[in-house]
Amino acid sequence: MAVLVAAALASAQTDETLRLGDTRSFRLEQNARVSYSASLPAGPLLLTLDARRADAREGSLRSELAILSGDGTLIQNAVLEDDAEIQHRGICRFNLSRAGTFSIEIRNAAEQTNYWLTITPDHAPPPGAPVRLAVPLFGDGQPIGMDPRSRQTGRLDKGEHAYFIAELPAGVYDVVLEFVNPNSYVTSLEGALTLLDGDGDTLQTVVRLDTNDSSAFESGTLSLSQGGVFLFKVYNQGGPSDEYYRRDFAFTLSSR
Repeated sequence: MAVLVAAALASAQTDETLRLGDTRSFRLEQNARVSYSASLPAGPLLLTLDARRADAREGSLRSELAILSGDGTLIQNAVLEDDAEIQHRGICRFNLSRAGTFSIEIRNAAEQTNYWLTITPDHAPPPGAPVRLAVPLFGDGQPIGMDPRSRQTGRLDKGEHAYFIAELPAGVYDVVLEFVNPNSYVTSLEGALTLLDGDGDTLQTVVRLDTNDSSAFESGTLSLSQGGVFLFKVYNQGGPSDEYYRRDFAFTLSSR
């Protein structure tokens, strides 16, 4: 997570209000910016910024974020980015020493992008709470609940993602990701399985698949030092010269 220059956002105009727990959606052209005024409590807070390229094409996503106090003092800044996919969830955690009105400023440093912005208290869910995302994906999406002992399956078009969520104990897991061309001919099979934390922030790519075949699999190892709620994201990258991009996928976790 890189740092941006606060002066780059100094000319942003405050024209929107953001309430704690609400999600605001908007679109920004390249180099355009928006500023939200937010009344926020003291304590740890979680800013969630979902970004999706408006052209639905694979490419870079880069969002420059600054959080400022009412007098313009910089509280925190960050760059939330992804260089290889159509959509991305960025997470910024910050702690306020006192309640007040703050400015949340965002600049889009990539091509035209759709955004969903939410700020919530940053705290663990209570024991026994449902295993789900506190902030839905891209406005209204929830990951699929999964039994870690079972094989997870689905079908994705080029550029599509599937999200799964589960509570996992600490340990070491063997992971297998499989892609199949439902048309059964040899073609480009490209994609990845990525581990996210319980808020949807990217932790690591567990398995990446890149080959030419009608079906293929790759294996990887996942080591969790602490248990908790995690998400798995399956991404079908497709191929640049492939006429038919749809892929069936499956992945499994096996605890050692």
